[in-house]
Amino acid sequence: MKYSSLILLILLIACDSKEQTELPKVNSDYVLYGLMIEKYSSSTQSIEDEMYSVINKNDLSKLKNAEKYDSLTIEYKLYLESVYQKILEDATTDLEMDYNQDLSNKSITNNMFFSNDIINDYGNEFLTKLEEYRLAILPFVENNQLKYRINLLLTTDDASDRNGYKINYLEYHFRDIPPIAVMFYIKYIQNSIISFENEYFKNLALK
Repeated sequence: MKYSSLILLILLIACDSKEQTELPKVNSDYVLYGLMIEKYSSSTQSIEDEMYSVINKNDLSKLKNAEKYDSLTIEYKLYLESVYQKILEDATTDLEMDYNQDLSNKSITNNMFFSNDIINDYGNEFLTKLEEYRLAILPFVENNQLKYRINLLLTTDDASDRNGYKINYLEYHFRDIPPIAVMFYIKYIQNSIISFENEYFKNLALK
């Protein structure tokens, strides 16, 4: 599973030993995804709170570029949330995390983003939204290290598998991937874009 090593690495850092020993033995991979979804959601909210504290303290909201960056991030974050909710609705009947049923059904993800072997309109929209957001915020970012990280994470360029073969971004991240894993990935992107924006405003505050 593509995201398993990332999850395990984060868990080693973010989870204490008590949490690890209490993980259910059944469907543990999917439970790990659920735990990380919760942790990313909580972390994203904390980072947002910190960011708006910096904005208000330094009166940054009136800066034209800063205001535009924030509005772009809010819009894209809401779009990602709509994708997350659509997966959840398609995979469950009661909007609860049932790790024994459709949250592990790969056909749900495939049908959402692909039509047979071709990326469908919904999948192409996902790629377009991601690329448009990346290109829209880059002109506002002056810090080269932050620019590099934004380009690295938000690129829609082909990914490489373990053998070095190029694979379409959506094929690599979403094809034959359980819904719970795609939901985790979406929360990871949300957390990352808020982290990037927070760093952007911190850099502005230092000027």
